[in-house]
Order: sequence, then structure tokens, then C-alpha cells
Amino acid sequence: MTTQPTPCRKGSYQPSKGQQSIQACLPCPAGYFCDSIGISDYKLFPCPTGHYCKEVAKVTPPSQCKAGTYQPYLAKSSSNDCLICPEGHFCLDGVEHPEPCDAGYICEKGSKKQYACQPGTYCPTKSAAPLDCPQGFYCPGYRTDIYAKCTNGTFCGNATRFPESCPAGYFGSSNTSNFDLNSGCFSCGSGQYSNSGSNSCEDCYAGFVCEKGARKPNPRDRKVDGGYECPAGYYCPVASVTPIACPLGHYSETKGNGYANQCKPCPENFFGIEVGATSCRKCQGATVSDVGSTSCRCQGLNRKYLADQGKCVCRSGFEPVDGTRALDDGFADCSLIIYATCRKDEVRDAMGNCRKDNSCDLECDGGEGQVQVGFGICQCNKLTKVEDILSIENLERRTQMTFSDNNQVVLYDPVTKNKQVT
Repeated sequence: MTTQPTPCRKGSYQPSKGQQSIQACLPCPAGYFCDSIGISDYKLFPCPTGHYCKEVAKVTPPSQCKAGTYQPYLAKSSSNDCLICPEGHFCLDGVEHPEPCDAGYICEKGSKKQYACQPGTYCPTKSAAPLDCPQGFYCPGYRTDIYAKCTNGTFCGNATRFPESCPAGYFGSSNTSNFDLNSGCFSCGSGQYSNSGSNSCEDCYAGFVCEKGARKPNPRDRKVDGGYECPAGYYCPVASVTPIACPLGHYSETKGNGYANQCKPCPENFFGIEVGATSCRKCQGATVSDVGSTSCRCQGLNRKYLADQGKCVCRSGFEPVDGTRALDDGFADCSLIIYATCRKDEVRDAMGNCRKDNSCDLECDGGEGQVQVGFGICQCNKLTKVEDILSIENLERRTQMTFSDNNQVVLYDPVTKNKQVT
């Protein structure tokens, strides 16, 4: 005779009184976890949240919902009851509710864990995907939900990890929308330069020329550096935009001059007739010059220096006192030529001789002519055209004669390009 009731085993229950056999115990349905003996109401033992209980009369522990899913309800009996973890959240094994994704992380739909936000992007709380770092800002590290402003002297495009410095030859524009080279940087003006990342431009060194956007204070290559060394014959002060030529009577044979006093005066007995000269010309013939001269001077009185011929000749109307020819080089003084007085029926010719005003037989090839007063040159009545004698080519090569404002004869040779005043 039984004195104590026999409890139903684990996994079963019995809701009625007065039962006499163990066979009266009923199996707990799926969705419940009857892990005790003597259960009368299986509903008091539902499968916990985050789990499911598939088997009938289950006595083993409930099955967890897999990572990437969650289960917020009691008494679920299938893995299909586990819900997919939503975007911006992650779900570990057997969780009741999704966990919000932390700032600096991303969680796609069905995420089992958080994934670090990559450089160049930022991720606020509950991010399902990274956001590109906006223009004008940069995101240098992993796992960040904030972005930093690109400073002046740099620029940042979209999704930038590190700021890009303004290149050499540019400076920061102070524009808050500094997202590319044009918006974040201005080119240095001529005569100045800058290093990479500069907020200002500086004057280039003396002895150099800096073009717009120069990248060095002492540039030597126009393509690479944006400028060049001051050429010989010139000097370039600080912040030069173009070389300054050494003045007349001065020269410089070296490059890189930065100051005017580096243009040296031509030495004694030399002269300079060009600006930007790298050397001086030596005085020729019977001439001398002082230091820094722009021409040579003749030692004899009333002489003039013909630079293209390198000799000192008597001025027009003068002759050497030593008896040499007026157009010969020489040191002797030249005195005024005293001409004999012509008679009333005579005129003076180009050589200073007195002659009849119509005595032009020789000059006019036996024809008639008239000596021009003041010039002493015959004007023939019947002229033979030059074209009838010379070809056009020879005509272009013949010596040309004109008269200066003070009635001096000017001879010009188009072949040698020499000019002589008599």
C-alpha cells in the first residue's frame, strides 16, 4: 500500500488528481522545458527567450538561437522562430533582444558581432554601413564616429583618411570648404615661393628669379622648381620676377648675382655699349677709355671714334696735322681745313676744290650738268638709270649714300652693314 504519491518524471506533467498509474503522466509539448518532476502545469515551464524547444517531453537544455538572430518570446519551438538581427544591431548566441551597434562600428543585417569602422569613414551609433568622411574633413583612425576639420594649408576630398598638404608653390586659401587644390590652396605670386603645407609665401632669395608658383627660394630649373638662376650680365634682388640688366659700361660674367654692385664697370681702355653684357669690348686703334666707359675716345683733337671700324678719324672738315689722310686712324690732332676763296663764277665741290658750276663732264660721262651749291655734287641733266647698268641683285648690294641733318655724307654698305660718316 502506497503512502506517498509518485511524481511524474521530468519531461512530463499530470494536471488531474486521483491518477493511479505513471502512464497517466503526459509529455510536455514542444516549446516547453519541463526540467522538474511532479509538474502539474507545463505552462509554468515555457522555453526561455533567446531559445527554442523543439522536442516533446524535452529534458535537455533549450537550444540557443544562433548568433545573428534573436528571440524575444517565450515558449518557441523552432529555429524558424528566431528573428534576423536588424541593421545597426548585432546578436550573440541565445539573446532575447538585439544589441545596438556602438559608435565607431557597423552592423549589417544579421550581424553576429560589431565590425570596426575603417579609416576615411565614420560610424555613428547603430550604423549599418560606414559613412564617407565629408569633403573638407578627414577621418584618420579606425572605430570613430566623428571627423576632424582639415586645417588651413591642407585640403580633404571625400572619404579622406589624412589631409593632403598644399603642394610647394601654393599656400592655404583660408577657405573653410577646402576639399581640393583649387578650393584649399592659392598659387604663390611671381617673386615668391612656398614649401608644402604652407599658409603663406615667402620672398625668393637674391640671385634668383621666381615665377608664379615657385617651389624653391633658389630655383634652378623652370619646370621642376618654377624659376631659374639669375643669368650672367644681370642681377636679381630679393623677390625678383625678372632679371635686371647690368647698365651700359658694366658687365658680369657670373650667374646668380643678387645686387647691382655685382655688375662690374668696364676696365680702363675697354667699353660697354650693351645692357646685360657679359664682357666689355677692347678699345681699338688710337683710342683710350676710362673705367666704366660706354665708348672709346680719340686722343687727338677733332677726331671721332668709329666703333665698327675701330679707328679714330678726323671729323668732317678737318685734316690731320701730320699729313696723313683724314680717314686714317691716328693720334695726331686734326685742324680745320682752310679752303681757298672761289671766284664768283665758281662753286666748291665735295672735295673742297673750286670749279665752274657747270663743269660736270667727268661726272656726267661727257654730258652736261650743274654742281649743286652746298653739296658740291654734280646733278647731271641726262641720267642713266642704275637699273640699266646693274641687276636688281647687284643694285641691292651697292653702297648707299645719304646726307645727315648737318649736311654730312653718310655711306652705308648693305652687305657688311657698316655705316661711315664723312
